[in-house]
Amino acid sequence: MANDVFFREENFLRKAQHDLLIRQEGSAAQGIRAELVQEYARLFRHARRMAGMGDRMQRTLNDLNHRLAASEERYRGIFENVVEGIFRARGAAADAVLVEANPALDSMLGRTADMAPLAEGMRVGALFASPAEREGFAQRLAETGRVRGFPAEILRPDGTRFWAELSASILPEGGADAEGPGMVVVVADVTERRRMMEEIYRLARTDSLTGLWNRGYFMDMAQRELARVRRERQPASIIMVDADHFKRVNDTHGHQVGDEALRCLARVLSDSVREADLPARLGGEEFVVLLPGAERAAATAVAERIRSTIRETCLRCPSGDCFCLTVSLGVAISPCAQDSLEHLIRRADAALYAAKNAGRNRVELCEGAA
Repeated sequence: MANDVFFREENFLRKAQHDLLIRQEGSAAQGIRAELVQEYARLFRHARRMAGMGDRMQRTLNDLNHRLAASEERYRGIFENVVEGIFRARGAAADAVLVEANPALDSMLGRTADMAPLAEGMRVGALFASPAEREGFAQRLAETGRVRGFPAEILRPDGTRFWAELSASILPEGGADAEGPGMVVVVADVTERRRMMEEIYRLARTDSLTGLWNRGYFMDMAQRELARVRRERQPASIIMVDADHFKRVNDTHGHQVGDEALRCLARVLSDSVREADLPARLGGEEFVVLLPGAERAAATAVAERIRSTIRETCLRCPSGDCFCLTVSLGVAISPCAQDSLEHLIRRADAALYAAKNAGRNRVELCEGAA
């Protein structure tokens, strides 16, 4: 519309200019009028160009507004439907106040539609089950301006907890709903992943049949324990345990009964030792126990308790028959834990075979160096 008006005015001025120039009288006044008409024409042409620029700017502004609305719609779709919890907060520390939270975070926290909105006055620090984790998160965010994969245990309103990884960034302006600095935080529920990792770690350390520590983990932990008691100049003892005539158990009653007999033996070992001791299954029907700080009397008492308990335990077969298992045990003592783990095991193993050769179902002791 503006271009049409300027176009008509420009045509009128061009015609007026032409009429003045072809007049036969060339007075000075007429020359001045001609110059004025030319100047007016120049100004109208400039105004027309400016009107065109205004139209282009308006179109550009409309396009930017359309793109902004589309971007906001995409952001809102992600915010509302992503599986990770997301929230924005006013402030940049543990005492920051939530401004907005998405439905995924509500779901993680066990909140339902009939509850008050999560963002109404809730502080970020209230999400942390551990004060140490809360302070650690705030400190890292303050130092670097962002946090990636911070592990934390999150507290639900009902008191239950779940493990999460938090990623956060400081927003200098705090967003449209807040004044001053703020933060945006993404909460990923890693409870299942953590449970699976713990299960993998447990399987790598334990014997699948008996639940005791396996050989690899025992050797590693026993080396550390021996080094510790050696520094403290304390004694250490090892008990080697082997089920008597175990092949006969498998051949007579079957491997299923044999497996149950090994599980029973493992339970007796666990119940007979202290929390600081390390019982493990080395393989087959052979077991071992490390007793840090145990001298001769304590070690032989534990070994005798294991032997007598096993002897008195009745194992039932699927057929209804019962039988009793016996074990032979070898004990090795290192008064100041000066022996290496391998040497201590060899000495206990030699005592074990002495018990076997002496008729089984007995405890033999090896105190001196082999």
